[in-house]
Amino acid sequence: MPQQIDELRKTAARFFKVDLHLHSPLSFDWKNDSRDGKTPNPLLNRISSPNDITEEHLEAYYQILEASSLNVVAITDHMKWTFGFKLADYVKRKNKPILVLPGIELNTKISQPLLNDYRIHTIAFFPPDIGQGKIETIFPPSFPDEYKRNAQTDEISCNDIQELIQKIHDLNGCAIAAHIYSSNGIRLAYTKKAELILQPIEATEPKERLEMYKRFGDSIKGELLKFDCLQVMETTDQAHFINNDTGELRIPIIYASDSHHISQIGNPSKITYIKMGLLTIDSLYEAFHYPDTRIRFIKNLPTTKPPRIKGIRIVGKDSEEKSFFKNIAHGFSDNLSCIIGPRGCGKSAIIDSIRYSMGYNRTLGEIEKVKDQVIDRQKNTLQESRIEILYEKADGVTHKVLATYDEKEDYVSVVQDLEGNVLSIIDVEGSGEYPLNLYGWNELELLGENPKSQRDNLDRFIKDLPQLKQERTNQYSLLQDNYNACYSQLETLEGYFDPALQKTSFTRLKEFEKEYEKLNTPEIGATLKLLDSINQRLSFIDKLKLQIETSNAQLNNIPLVEIDTLLEKHKSEKEWCTDELLKRLNIKEYNDLAIKYRTELAGRLQGYLQILNDSRASLEKELTAASKDIKEKVGDNVSISADLRNNAKKRFDFATEQFELYNNELGHLDDLILERQEIINKIKSLNDLIYATRNREISNITSKIQLVEDANFRISLKLEQENDRSDLLEYIQSNNHNLVMPGQCEQ
Repeated sequence: MPQQIDELRKTAARFFKVDLHLHSPLSFDWKNDSRDGKTPNPLLNRISSPNDITEEHLEAYYQILEASSLNVVAITDHMKWTFGFKLADYVKRKNKPILVLPGIELNTKISQPLLNDYRIHTIAFFPPDIGQGKIETIFPPSFPDEYKRNAQTDEISCNDIQELIQKIHDLNGCAIAAHIYSSNGIRLAYTKKAELILQPIEATEPKERLEMYKRFGDSIKGELLKFDCLQVMETTDQAHFINNDTGELRIPIIYASDSHHISQIGNPSKITYIKMGLLTIDSLYEAFHYPDTRIRFIKNLPTTKPPRIKGIRIVGKDSEEKSFFKNIAHGFSDNLSCIIGPRGCGKSAIIDSIRYSMGYNRTLGEIEKVKDQVIDRQKNTLQESRIEILYEKADGVTHKVLATYDEKEDYVSVVQDLEGNVLSIIDVEGSGEYPLNLYGWNELELLGENPKSQRDNLDRFIKDLPQLKQERTNQYSLLQDNYNACYSQLETLEGYFDPALQKTSFTRLKEFEKEYEKLNTPEIGATLKLLDSINQRLSFIDKLKLQIETSNAQLNNIPLVEIDTLLEKHKSEKEWCTDELLKRLNIKEYNDLAIKYRTELAGRLQGYLQILNDSRASLEKELTAASKDIKEKVGDNVSISADLRNNAKKRFDFATEQFELYNNELGHLDDLILERQEIINKIKSLNDLIYATRNREISNITSKIQLVEDANFRISLKLEQENDRSDLLEYIQSNNHNLVMPGQCEQ
């Protein structure tokens, strides 16, 4: 498929690199220099006679042309044309991909007063196959032949320039006024003639003199317009030959190198780019009829290569009658391509196939008026069809976009490289790597009805705008993030007033501070210290009582040796035990002693408990007195504890901590609000910059439109900043706000 498309593209019109004023080593003023300034190539040295030209000379010269990437050249030696003819024949025989036109630079003298002192240079070139014999008819019969001709001094005479141009045209040649502003240029000659005529007229009124200058200027311009083309030195010279009524060029204007050594061949600043369909002299002549659109100079060319669709192939199933396309392929020009044909031949279908494959069916929802038409047309023409698009990206890499039409799916495409590897491009249109603008007739009509669509369409053609709009989108995203952060921060602050979260104590900070300060006097401090001491003593007594009571309870657990019970169970050993063992053990003595000490210890522990109870009662009296004293001083109706001041301090400290946390969160909200204002200011600045960028582009477009405007054709572009409310209205409506009247809404 890529090879097929490339072959088809070769037939499309494109801009070729052209130089129609080149000299060869046969010129008398050819310089023996090499291109790189190093050792000269002897084959590129000046040639004395046409008889000395060999195929080696032709090949060496051709290599220079090829290295310069020239597509069309005219070899125009001074008063000689043999090298041009031989080179044209050579490239034809060798099937070389350069169109060589044999030509000549003529020394011309116009036999008119005040002009016959000037030798005017005229370039003529001819079809490659014309033959030298026919060209010789330009010269008078008595004129020396090429081998004896002195290119410096020999010249041909004519009554006027039209006579010479006619001779060239009779041979299907092209006549170019060479370097018109130079010493041998025709414009300079006519200008000098005008000056000589006007010089004696010193007494003439300035107005009359100005009128005479104008008449002479028009006369000079009229003579120049007899040529097929003019060679100028600067592109600004075009302005002299523009029709003031139409804004179009009256005559083609070209650059040419006028090279006299190989280093000058291919100079970019001297190249003319001419748009032709085929690499033929007829295509060149045709291009001369449309100089405004077919002729460009390097400064008119884009510095970067834009992305483009190189071609499309649609393959249908031959077995399916419903396949509109069986097998078609189109290669598109790098410039303008026009799809021309009768109604129903498939022009719109090709556009629809591109729309479907590139993912633009999903944008049809924005243009409901044409959606149904496009979908129905696709169903009728793309059934059982496979679509293959060859797309060259901005970086020069070419990909294939492949899709098999499915009426139930808006998008089914896959992307491959030229080797057939599937690439990870999920969405062709959404990826931004394959930009494309698609407009049907109905869509163009809608553009005229929708200011927003017009603005968006304008934006597509402004180089720097996508970056600015993306930056603004980024700021909008930051603004949304800021909004979410502000909302979250407000929720955090509200939490400090939620009783369930136990954060509300900071609202009673003053109350807790006053309470704590009231309990923090020296007198209250001494009393509270006493309370603390009493409570500590009471705690000690209670713990000691608990230990004594525990010990007392454990006294009863001191076991006795139950020897009698054991003897009852072992009657057979009673006699033995009584007689022998009990005498030695004296168990009864132990048991009597244990009972005695148990009784004595229990009495002592009971006495201890009484002492502790008496001490506790005394401390409780002191505690009551101290508590009463605090209540009288503080006026507190709640029960007084020893930790009263500590608890008050804890409440005060916690409230202080919560107050500080609340203030920190409030400060964070202030920072977010400040950040929000900075983002808004940035968005405003970007909006201003976008507006200014759009306005500059509108000014550029307007200046170009003015060149072609007339009484029946007027286009005006007007941009008003912040006057598009469509997004706001859409937001209001999508969020269930009711419009009351313009400028007002209610929820």
